[in-house]
Amino acid sequence: MKGSIFSSLVSITNGLHRDNRQEKDFKFLLSDFKLNPKANNAVFKVNFKKPLNAKKEYYQKVIFNETENTVASFVKEFPKNACIH
Repeated sequence: MKGSIFSSLVSITNGLHRDNRQEKDFKFLLSDFKLNPKANNAVFKVNFKKPLNAKKEYYQKVIFNETENTVASFVKEFPKNACIH
């Protein structure tokens, strides 16, 4: 696996505080935003606090999608005959 999950998540939000788009811009982005399905190999769930505005909600959903993609990609990293004991 290239890099760590933590560094991947940090890079997603790099510049969050510098994103000067207005609230209406984030509401527009959220109107077309599709969440990825939950990874079928996930064994835990990250509970986010309720976002206080559209900007935080947008980035929360971006992080969720990237996290689900990362967790789903773990299947490719492990051998087919690997099992949980």
